[in-house]
This record gives sequence, structure tokens and C-alpha cells, in this order.
Amino acid sequence: TANITWADTEQGRGPTGTAIRTGQMACIRDFTTDPKAAPWRDGGLRRGYQSSIALPLKDENGSTFGALNIYSTEPDTFTTIDEVRLLEELTCDLAFGISVLRARKARKGAERSIALLNFALNNVHEAAELLDKSARFRYVNEEASRALGYSCSELLELGVPDIDPDFPMDLWHNRWEELKGRGSMSFETRHRAKDGRIFPVEICANYFEYEGEQFIFSLVRDITERRRYEEALRESERRYRMLADNVNDIVWVMDMSGRLTYVSPSDERLTGFSADEAMARTIDEILTPSSAAFARERLSVAVDRILAGQRPEPERLELEERRKDGSVMDVEVNVSAMYDSAGEFAGFLGVSRDITERKRVENVLRESEERFRTLTEKSFIGVYIKIGRAHV
Repeated sequence: TANITWADTEQGRGPTGTAIRTGQMACIRDFTTDPKAAPWRDGGLRRGYQSSIALPLKDENGSTFGALNIYSTEPDTFTTIDEVRLLEELTCDLAFGISVLRARKARKGAERSIALLNFALNNVHEAAELLDKSARFRYVNEEASRALGYSCSELLELGVPDIDPDFPMDLWHNRWEELKGRGSMSFETRHRAKDGRIFPVEICANYFEYEGEQFIFSLVRDITERRRYEEALRESERRYRMLADNVNDIVWVMDMSGRLTYVSPSDERLTGFSADEAMARTIDEILTPSSAAFARERLSVAVDRILAGQRPEPERLELEERRKDGSVMDVEVNVSAMYDSAGEFAGFLGVSRDITERKRVENVLRESEERFRTLTEKSFIGVYIKIGRAHV
């Protein structure tokens, strides 16, 4: 109910607020007459207070963090120099005790945080390394020890040049200043284990300062498997490209919007359009109107099945495709839906084969069969009539 504050207001100009705000001892010699006691006079007198003193509590840096208040049932109690000095010594001891308790609590909190941090860092899949400005290790986690084959204590005796065969010590200062300016950066390099084994790593480095000292904290990931996978992927793509670039059929990829994202070089040999020109064309520009309508209908059906959670079977279509010179070629198209590594629909893969000559031959054979059938039917009727007349 006292409503005391250390702001410079009416409720803060009593001994407590004054002591905290100024860092100096303050007192009320007589509650009945001292103007400073006015906001609290009635309450103080009811409790038997006649005088009081407030002494500032200060930390080791001399900053005031509170006040010790003592009340007396007699006026003018806190007037003698010796008594005030004794109370000031008591206050200093009390402030020191409070500071020690707070520091102990803060240290326990810090120790707990460090323990939790160590547990977290020792259970991640990346090596954690703390470096100082001379490129020496100041901290490493257990994963760094496991990956490099050194004990943690051994690593703390080493530096980056001891584990990185590509480390440019003469450029370390420039690298440090670059990271200092950017705050963080990622890059790839190689690390050398204790047994001499060298493996590729990806490093995410972060610069920070603590108590005036500069550090770099890095998370290091072994990317051997990723490199192996990337190399296998490149080799697979190289083989695919070599196959696609050397077959007579046109290999193409279409995204979900119906735009071509890849066509093989054979497209230019067969249609006259370059790869860039081919990929800029729409279905309506690639195919004749009837074929475009049919192809769009079949693709729409396939997309509807995909959206319904089904995987459509590959389709074989016979279409008419326009060449650059205006002529039309017949193509047999085998098209399949493509899916990414997450199993999501990613577009269509197609192989188009020129069957113009085959269709021409089929048409010639069909016409020949029609002529033969017509000729046979006419000959049969003639024979029937002759026989009929002979009979008559």
C-alpha cells in the first residue's frame, strides 16, 4: 500500500526513491514534520514509525540495484556518523551477498545452458568447431572427433591447417575479414582425417564476438555420399543425353503447363526447328488442328487421373506434326507421366517417331487391296452371268 517508486515523482522523492536514484543515503528524521514523509505519514505513524533511513545497494560496478530501508520508533535515530557508517557497512555486506547469490544463480543457469548446448551439439550429425582469429580450435564436439579420428583434446591442440589440405594460411586474414563483414557464409573444401583419409565437406561458418574476442563458429558436414550421388546423377544424365542426342526419334519433356522444357537434337533434323524454336511452340503450333485437339484431350484425361491420385498408363498416339517448311509428317508418340523424387507429378516424357514413310506404304497397300477387291468382285459377277446364260 506504500506505492513507492524510484521515478522522480511525488511517490519517488522519499528516502527509498532518492537513495536508488542518486546512489546516496537518504533519511526521514521525523515522520511528523519532515515534508518527504508526507505521502506516507498517516500510514507510518499508525505503525509507530518516527524516523527512517534508506541506504543504496550497489553491485561490484557501483550500480545501484535496490535499497535497504530501516525504520525506528524514535525520531532522529539515524543522525550519528558512526551509526550511519555502521549501517553503510552492513548495506555493503548485504549488497555483496545478494550479488554473490545472483551470480551463483546466473552461473548455475549458464552451466545448465552449457550442458544443454553440449548435449545438443554432441547429438547433431554435423561437426561443430569454434575457431579463434589464429585459426586454432577453441571447441569441438564429439562428431568432429569421430569424423576426423582425433580425440577432442587432440583437436584443441590443432588448427585448421592441420585438417584442411587446401587451407590457404596466407589468405586466412582475408577470409576472416570477409566473414566478419558478411556475418555468415557457406563453402565447400576438404578435410584430412588422422589416418590420412581426405573427404569433401560443406562448411556453414558464422562470425561473432564475445567479451571483446572474435570467433568463428562452423558446422561441418561430410558430403562424400552427396558427391557420390551427384556424380552418379551426372553420369546418368550424360548417358541419357548421349542416348537422346543420337537416336533418330525425338525425345521431349513437357511441364505441367503444357510447355516443352527439352527436345533432343533429332527434332531439328526431322522438323527443321531448332531446340529453342521447338520449345517456344505450343501444342497447337506443333500439331495439325485435329491432332492438337486429340492430344490435348488425352493429356487432359491423364492429368485428371493424376489429380485423382491415380497413375495413368503410358499412351501411344498417332498424330500429325508440322515441319518448318510447312509439310506434315506422321508421328507415333509414346508418352508417360513423370514424377519427382517426392512422388509428385512433374510433367510428361515423350518419344516421337517419324512414321510418315510407314503410313505412306500402309496407304499404298490399302489402296492396292481396295483395287484388288474391286477387280475380284467384278470378275466374279462376270463369270456368274456367263454360267447363268449357258445354263439358260
